Amino acid sequence: MTKPRLVIDNSSSPLNSNSGGGGGDMTERLAHLEKKVDSIESTLLRLNETIIHLDSKVELQSTKLTGALELQSQRLSAALDLQGQTFSSGLDLQTQKLTSTLENKSISFDGKLKDLKLSIILWVLGLPGLAFALYRIYQSIATHQ
Repeated sequence: MTKPRLVIDNSSSPLNSNSGGGGGDMTERLAHLEKKVDSIESTLLRLNETIIHLDSKVELQSTKLTGALELQSQRLSAALDLQGQTFSSGLDLQTQKLTSTLENKSISFDGKLKDLKLSIILWVLGLPGLAFALYRIYQSIATHQ
């Protein structure tokens, strides 16, 4: 990508002669400036190549970082899903245990309540019989005296 150089034919120019016109100095200056322009162009070319190379490296690192972030996001989502399922199944198990315990306690309480009802019924039915028996005992003692 070097530019074509300006070629000046100074063979017939009065500036090229060293007869006091200072032409030799002008040609040397022009050649020196052309060298500097070439040097600047090559430096810019290398700089451009370096920037392109750095851009590709940055793009590669960005792609790697994006991939790593997506992988970590997927792993985190999977771990959270697993924890959610574990928590849900544990909660379901505890709910079943609690329901089973409540049912057992309810059945036990119902049995005790039936026993108490039976005891109350027996007392209610037995109390008049006891009163009658005491009455008969009192009556028989009173008639024997």
